[in-house]
Amino acid sequence: MIAAAQDAGAPRIVMLSSAGARLLPLDGPMPTALAAREQLLRESGLGVTYLRPSAFASNTLGWRDAIRAGKVVDPSGDGQLAVTDPDDIARVAVAALTEEGHVGKGFVNGATRTYLASNAIDHDLATFWNDNTDSQYPDALTVTAPALAGVGFASNPDGVPTDFTVQTWDGAQWADQVHVTGKAAVYRWIPFPAPVTTTQVRIAVAVAQNSFSRIAEPTP
Repeated sequence: MIAAAQDAGAPRIVMLSSAGARLLPLDGPMPTALAAREQLLRESGLGVTYLRPSAFASNTLGWRDAIRAGKVVDPSGDGQLAVTDPDDIARVAVAALTEEGHVGKGFVNGATRTYLASNAIDHDLATFWNDNTDSQYPDALTVTAPALAGVGFASNPDGVPTDFTVQTWDGAQWADQVHVTGKAAVYRWIPFPAPVTTTQVRIAVAVAQNSFSRIAEPTP
């Protein structure tokens, strides 16, 4: 396919991949295969856009018999997963093929990477800050803030920080308040040992679930 596209001089290609292709470690044959295909396309030199939905909304049609029987069993427990209508995925694919500005980007459930720190304080969980260094750490997001007893933290399923330190500015240097590790919750409250008066908060990421760090909203 790559050779045919190169021979034809195709200006754009859209690959339907999966959010699982960017979650590390790769879990299962499908994410592993899709990650390998993405890498082949990245190395091809073609203008590629990657669509990475987490789940199709239409998959829930498979629950019909269970619903009729009065019992739906799902292994996700209290976990949260965004689902996407296949028609919406198709609309994004059309836009990526027919409009400028999408080559090289990856869309997760219709959202593109956004490198502006302001996206982390716009009160919109649909936007997020994304670092711009693939698989390179540490990453840091700094937010101006008042006195705090802790911070609320919202990430993105395709880039949850799993090892990070919440720091506050004491007027001369950054002071560590809380070190969080081993957790992959998208939404969480992180209490401080004691209230802190500060003008800025920094989240220093050592490891993320993906090769990029994504922070949607830190809040007081």
